[in-house]
Amino acid sequence: MKKSSAAFFLFFCIFIHSFPLFAVNAATAERYMTSANEQYGLENFSKAYTYINYVLEQYDEKTVTLNVKLLAELIYYDYLAEIEKKGDISAFREFQDSVNDFPYIVSDRIQKKLDSLVPVFQKKAADEEAKKKAAAQAQAAQQQATAQQKVQTAAAQNNTEAIAAIQTSNEELAKKLQEISDQLIITQETQNQVQQIREELSSSAREIQKNAEDNASGTRLLVFILIGVIVVLIVIIVSVIIIVLRMSQRQKELFTTTLRIVSEIKKLPLEISNTTTLRIEDTYNELRKIQKMEAEEEEESQEEEEVAAPSIPKVEDKDITEDLRAELRELANDCESNGISIDKHTGRKNNSRKIAELVFKIAKEMDLGEYYSMLYFCASMVYDIGFLDIKQELFEAGVFTEEEKNTIHEHIHSGIEKLDFVPEKFRPIFVDAVCMHHENPDGSGYPNGIKGKKIPDVARIIHVVETYTAMTSKRSYHDIVDSETAIETIKKDPGKYDGDIVDILEDLI
Repeated sequence: MKKSSAAFFLFFCIFIHSFPLFAVNAATAERYMTSANEQYGLENFSKAYTYINYVLEQYDEKTVTLNVKLLAELIYYDYLAEIEKKGDISAFREFQDSVNDFPYIVSDRIQKKLDSLVPVFQKKAADEEAKKKAAAQAQAAQQQATAQQKVQTAAAQNNTEAIAAIQTSNEELAKKLQEISDQLIITQETQNQVQQIREELSSSAREIQKNAEDNASGTRLLVFILIGVIVVLIVIIVSVIIIVLRMSQRQKELFTTTLRIVSEIKKLPLEISNTTTLRIEDTYNELRKIQKMEAEEEEESQEEEEVAAPSIPKVEDKDITEDLRAELRELANDCESNGISIDKHTGRKNNSRKIAELVFKIAKEMDLGEYYSMLYFCASMVYDIGFLDIKQELFEAGVFTEEEKNTIHEHIHSGIEKLDFVPEKFRPIFVDAVCMHHENPDGSGYPNGIKGKKIPDVARIIHVVETYTAMTSKRSYHDIVDSETAIETIKKDPGKYDGDIVDILEDLI
């Protein structure tokens, strides 16, 4: 019902601001647009997909309106999820054709899901093709056996008819011979003639029988030759199928291996991408060491407590290009998608979005600029991405054992492995957010016990905002408190939180 209400509200608002809705066949297109929205609200995605495709056919990429594109994107994404659940190959192929016809409504999340489903449905199609080939082979074998049986039956029938003909001929000849013998005077000459006729008749009978045997032998030879040809053809077809399947399997194995290698390389920082045996902690420490060396080249050494953690090269707002803004928007979409998965896994509704919005506001108040404020916003949606490796049941517990606490603490290490979707130039900020958001200014935090300003800005901001959000939200292990009580509680423990950030948060709320 919530999805239905949201879709209807979106459709209604955009419809009011962009009336008239269609320029071509407006009344019919509007009716189909309304039907598509209603079916989407009822989660009948197949019908919604059919209706919205009719609407899209009335436009091209230059004339299509924003409300049509937005509703089409929602319907296409959920319909693709339904196709994935049903495993419908024909529907998936039709969906691919529609994507090719209307590429301008394909969002990043649709494209990612579509890319992930292509190999799945290719394998399914290959399996069905293999079943069809096996059935065809069985049918061919059955036909071969039937043909062989018919040939053998025909040969036997021919032999029987030939023998019967010979016997009939012999009987007729014998009868005629008997008649001649009865009519002739029994003389020596007559007897010789009769004997000669009998020999001729016997010779003729033997010749006829020999011809019949030769015909039967030829028939059998023809049958054997036909069977041999069929067997050779079957062997050739089976060999070709086996070779094709092996080549296909080999290509899949090579593709899988390539993806795994690329994935492993992406997980490591650029400077140490050739070292695949380092532990996650070593990878993080090496990255921090490289960043620290770069920072020391740019500024003079200061007191140990005053040295801030190194960050990525400074980017001024005036240096932000449209291409960079586009990259940040794409990164935000990816982070939002991952944040939704984290909240669903942990049972903390809208937690990632709440924290990200507060972090963004605090960063703006700290005059960190548009670039860093946006990066902090993105990183704070996925700072707990390591939780995806922890069993979901653990987050439902009200009280944790020491072993369970240690398991939860490990999420800062496993989270680094899941940052491969973040471009390399942005990744240091995300590593700081994932690994250091449990560090305390007094050094009592984990994993490394870093103090003061050595803790990066993004980690210190997330630490304060996360604690505040946890106190003011429903959790299985404590009751909800109001905003003022939460701030006062945080202020009572200044060693764990940055006081300046707490003051900014207090002013914002």
